[in-house]
Amino acid sequence: MQASKLKKQVALIDKSPHLGGASLHTGTIPSKSLRETVMHLALLRQQTHGIDIRFKENLTTLELMYRKEIVIQDQENSLRRNFEKNQITVIEGIPRSVCNHAGNHSCRQQRKI
Repeated sequence: MQASKLKKQVALIDKSPHLGGASLHTGTIPSKSLRETVMHLALLRQQTHGIDIRFKENLTTLELMYRKEIVIQDQENSLRRNFEKNQITVIEGIPRSVCNHAGNHSCRQQRKI
């Protein structure tokens, strides 16, 4: 991101068609969104301030998973907009280095594709 802000040409190469990596799709964000959804609902039920508000007794797993997917989509869309705004090209694939000097890890004629 910093390189793009310095007017450098930047590309992100990832094997997944989804932006955000494991943290967004299987790790931190999904687990926190589930936890926070349940916490906010519990807090809302406690703090009705004398107003009679009827809630569903229990959320289903399907409803929680739907909320998790909404959070993930929002985050991924935010990343996509940020990449577009900063003119970062997103390429689906697996990056590798190409060097004509097999076994030479300090190859100076290396090029990225």
